[in-house]
Amino acid sequence: PLVDAPTADVGEPETPSFADADVAAPFVPDQGVGEASPFGAQNADSPAAATDNQLAPAFEAAESSAASPYSAPPEYAAELPPSSNDRYASAPVDGPSNPVERPGFPPALQATYSDAWNAAQNQLRQQDLDGALLTLSPWYQHPTLAPEEQQELASLLSQLAGTVIYSTDYHIEPRYVVAEPGEQLEDIAREFNVPVELLARINGVAETAHLPAGHPLKVVRGPFSAVVDVTNKEMVLLLDGRYAGRFDIGVGQERPDLVGEFSVKSKLLNPPYYGQNESVEAGQPDNPLGGHFLGLTDVSGQSVGPIAIHGTNDPANLTSDPRGFIRLSPQDAEHAYYILGRGSSVIIRR
Repeated sequence: PLVDAPTADVGEPETPSFADADVAAPFVPDQGVGEASPFGAQNADSPAAATDNQLAPAFEAAESSAASPYSAPPEYAAELPPSSNDRYASAPVDGPSNPVERPGFPPALQATYSDAWNAAQNQLRQQDLDGALLTLSPWYQHPTLAPEEQQELASLLSQLAGTVIYSTDYHIEPRYVVAEPGEQLEDIAREFNVPVELLARINGVAETAHLPAGHPLKVVRGPFSAVVDVTNKEMVLLLDGRYAGRFDIGVGQERPDLVGEFSVKSKLLNPPYYGQNESVEAGQPDNPLGGHFLGLTDVSGQSVGPIAIHGTNDPANLTSDPRGFIRLSPQDAEHAYYILGRGSSVIIRR
């Protein structure tokens, strides 16, 4: 959603947008309100600063929408109730603790969710969006939370992740300034251990761009990781302890033992499909793997045989198609492809 094109020196810009708000995984769909994009309240120094609000993550044409799950940073603090009215303000400090160990998720720094919520409120009032994201991320889908707390938390995490990670604001890493003329975006992406496609779309530049000296960039340091919950049919993205979005998934029946610790080994566009009873050539419209494929390798010793995260040619039957492995909608598969790099950790659990 970076509509203002960079100068001609950096090549033809991509036009990233990250999905309609109502399907906007990885950047947390179906929750929250606001008009700003996850590329959100953009820094005026950005060479690709947007001139209006656009939709959050979807690498497609940007457009304004009141249904977007992202809000500009000042709105976070403005929407918070005074501490005296906070329904958690008087909560007992000896409430349910956080003893549940969840592989892939960071440990909570506070003993209770109410403590974490109040700490995050204070951080938001101080405009520390990254601090609030780190404070609240361990509680995403935590089993001690009530359904209304889960919904409230998911909505706020949605907005925070969109702005902290995927906007052109500098909340995690300081602004990166190109030192030498002709420095390539691919080299910068390698230095920060993220796919070049992600930096290209955040900054609105071409993946093959040769950048002029002094050119500012938003960077994040990877790698991203993922936790796949087969039972709840959800894939959650994480970045160094930060919630970074989620996807709805379908689960194929070609690997009934989907559980364990994996890492991304290969990335393919338009992969061929070799199933038990059929095979489909690469790029064919009836290919059940869709256009994006992340091949996984097992690092836990609990699984044998191929396994992958991939798209689908039939999003209407995302949850019912028996073919394949971990299945995403075509748009979500594209996003996962641009966010998870080779070596990214993927934990699959039930």
